[in-house]
Amino acid sequence: MSLDKTYRIQTVVPIIGSLFSLIFVLILHGAVPFLMLPTLGQAIWLTGFAQSFANNSIFSIYATNFGYPEPAAIAFGLSGAYPISLLIRLGIHPADAYAFIYALWLTISFLGAWKIARNHFKLCAKYSSLMSVVWLSLPIVWGHAGYSALAIGIGLLPFYFWTALQLFNRETKHDTRVNSTKTYVRILLYLFSTIVAVFMDGYSFMMFAVASSFLGGYQLIVSTRQRKRFLLGRFVIHCACFTFAYVLYALYIGKTQFEPAPLDFFRGWGVDLSFLVWPTQGMHWLWDFLGLSSRRIEAEHFGDGSVWITTYSLPLIILGFLSWFRTRKSSRLAFVFLLISVFGFYMALGPSLKINSIRPEEITTSLMPESYALFPTGNGWISENLPGFQNMRAAYRWMALSNLGFWLLATSFLAYEKSFSRRRNQYLADCLCAFLIVSSIPNLQSHLSTQYRYRNEFLSIERTLISDIQQQFKENELVAFLPYTNDFFVNYIASRTDIDSYNIGGDKNLATARENWPEIMKGFDFGHINNEFSDRLIALLANGEADAVVLPNIDLLWAAHKWPTPNQDYDKIQLIAQYLSNYSSLNIETSDYYTIVRLEPSSLLSNSHISQQKLESWGVCLEPTCVEYDRSEPTFNISTQVGTQSAEGIKTTGHSGYLIFGPYAELEPGTYTLDVEASVDEASSNNVLIDVASTQTQKVFANFEYVMDSKDSQSSSVKKIELSEKVIIDELISDLEVRIFVSESTNFTLNNYTLRKD
Repeated sequence: MSLDKTYRIQTVVPIIGSLFSLIFVLILHGAVPFLMLPTLGQAIWLTGFAQSFANNSIFSIYATNFGYPEPAAIAFGLSGAYPISLLIRLGIHPADAYAFIYALWLTISFLGAWKIARNHFKLCAKYSSLMSVVWLSLPIVWGHAGYSALAIGIGLLPFYFWTALQLFNRETKHDTRVNSTKTYVRILLYLFSTIVAVFMDGYSFMMFAVASSFLGGYQLIVSTRQRKRFLLGRFVIHCACFTFAYVLYALYIGKTQFEPAPLDFFRGWGVDLSFLVWPTQGMHWLWDFLGLSSRRIEAEHFGDGSVWITTYSLPLIILGFLSWFRTRKSSRLAFVFLLISVFGFYMALGPSLKINSIRPEEITTSLMPESYALFPTGNGWISENLPGFQNMRAAYRWMALSNLGFWLLATSFLAYEKSFSRRRNQYLADCLCAFLIVSSIPNLQSHLSTQYRYRNEFLSIERTLISDIQQQFKENELVAFLPYTNDFFVNYIASRTDIDSYNIGGDKNLATARENWPEIMKGFDFGHINNEFSDRLIALLANGEADAVVLPNIDLLWAAHKWPTPNQDYDKIQLIAQYLSNYSSLNIETSDYYTIVRLEPSSLLSNSHISQQKLESWGVCLEPTCVEYDRSEPTFNISTQVGTQSAEGIKTTGHSGYLIFGPYAELEPGTYTLDVEASVDEASSNNVLIDVASTQTQKVFANFEYVMDSKDSQSSSVKKIELSEKVIIDELISDLEVRIFVSESTNFTLNNYTLRKD
C-alpha cells in the first residue's frame, strides 16, 4: 500500500469516526431537523421569542408581541433565540429552526470537548471523539433538554473551558509575531465565550466563571517568574471579559440581578447523595435492565424530578477520583480539575446534607425547611450573600461543574495510560468509554420516540390552534388571555399570529412584564377567577386597554409541554362565557380551544372608550371605588359563617353569626352608597345587623339595624328588601368588610349588595 493511500486512510477514518460520533450525539438529543425535536414546551417558549424577533428588524433582540406594553427581554436563551430567528426569516419552520440551532450548539460542544482531548491531552482522534460522546451522553446534559438553553449551556462547558485553557496557556519568552496574533485571537474567543454563556444561561455562566477562575488562579500561583505579567495580563483579561459580559446582560434585561430565592429553595433543590449513586427508574436502560434502579416520585422527595433525573454520575465520579490518583504527579492541572469537581459537588449539596431524605406527608411544598435536614453543609452563606451564587437556587445543577471536573480527570487518565502496553490499554480505554456511555444514556427506543412525538405535536399545534387563531385576529390587536398564568403558550401564539398580548411565559419575564401592566390588568389574580373577574374583563375592554379577551379551554402552561392539555378551570370558564353572553354590548365567539370576548362596535364611543356612567349601568363594580356581591355571576364566591349558597343568594341556616363578611377590599376615601337586595320570611325574627368596617383598624364606618314593617309585605310570606344607605369612608382602607349579622330565628336571604362611591 502506498504511503499516500495510507496517509489518506489515516486521515479520513478518524474524520468519519468523529462524524458518526457527532451524529450519535445529535440523535441522542433529538436535535435532528425535520424529524425530531429535543423538547416541546421550551421549544415553544423559545421560538416564541425568536418569531417575535423575526417580526421586527434583523437587529431586534426584544420581543414585542407579548409582555405588553414594554418590549420583553428574554431572561435566558438569547444565544439560542436570536439565531433561530434568522432561520425563521429564511422560511424554516420554527420547530426545525429550533432543532437546527440546538444541533449547531451541540456540535460546538462536541468540538470543544474534542479539542480539549485532542489538543490539550494529546489523545488520538478516536478517543477524543469517544470522550466527547461521554460528556454529551451524561444525564446532566441530555436530562435538561426540557430546560432548553440550560441543557445547551451545560453541554457547552467543555467549549467554554477550552477557551479558558487557550487564554491561560503560558507563553514562552520566544514569542513571535504569529504567537502574538494567536494571543489576540484567543482573547477574542474568550470574550465571545463569556458573552455567549451569559446570554445562554446563568447557571452555566457561573460555572464557567468558577472553573476558569480556578484555572487562572492556579496559573497565577505557579507562574513564579512571570506572575506580575500574568496578573496584569491574562488574569485581568479574564476578569474584564466576565465583567463586560455581565454588564451587557444587565443592560439588556434592565436589572443587575433577579430576586434571590430563600435558602429553603436551595435546600429543597440540593442533590441527595442517594441520587448520585443510585439511578432513577425509567431513566437509564442498563440499570433498569439489571434491576438496579430506584423508583422516585415528587410526592416523596423535596425539589422536583430534575434533581434525581439528571444527577446520577457514580461511574464518572469513581473514574474521576481514580484518574486523579494516577495522574496527580504527571499532570500539572490534575489538582485544578479535582478542585473544580469537589467545589461543584460541594455546592450541589445545597445548604444542608441529604441522604435519601423523604418528604413528610405534612409538608406539601417542594421547599425543604432546615429542620428536616441532617446537618448544614456550610455553603448556605455563599448562596445567601455572594452575587451570582444567590441566583443559583436549583443547587443540584452545580453537579454539571462537578461532572466537568471529573470528565477532565477521566480524559487525562486516558492520556496517562498511553505510556503503558498499547494493546492492553487500548482495550481498557475502549471498555471505559463504552461503559461510561452505556451507563449514562436513556432507553433509546422510548427516548427517541418521545422526541419524534414532540415534533409531531408542534406541527399539530400549528395546523389546529395557530391556523385557527390567525383567522380570528388582526395584526397588532391587543389581546389579554385570562386568567393569566405563566403562559408559555402565549409566547408562540402571539408572535406567530403577530398580535400583541399582556401575557408572557417564564416566571422572571412575567414578573417584569406585570410591573408595567395597567391597573385593571394587574387586578386579575394569577391563575384564579376571582369575584371581580367578569367586571374587570368588561372594564378592560371598555377602557380600550384590550381589543379582545381570550378565555382559553387549554392550559396555557402545560399544553405547551403536552398538547393538548385541557384547562383545569374549563367548567368555570364556560360559565363565565355563558354569563357574558347575556350582555348585548359584548360579542362572544367560541371554538374548540378558546372563547373570544370583544365589545360590539355599536357599544363604542368615538374615542373607543365606554363612559364610566355606562359601565355602572352595566353593573361593573371594581376596587378601589366599588365592592359587591352578585349572585348572578356563576363563579362569585363570598365568605360566610352561618350561610349557604343557593340560586337566590346566601341563605341563613338557623344559626347565629355572620351571614357574610369580607371581601377585605381596598377602597379609597369618599362618600359611598350601600344598596342591599334581600328577601326575608315575615314569620321569622327580622332584625338584621349590617355594618361596614375595617378589620385591621377595628374602625366601623357605618352600621344599620334593619327591622321589617308591614309596608314591605307582599301577598306571599316572603318579603323583598331594598336598602340604600350612605357610608362615609374617611381614609384609605385595604381590608374593608361588609358584614351582615343574623340571629338563629332569622330566615334571611341576601340576593345582592353593592357599595359604590358616589
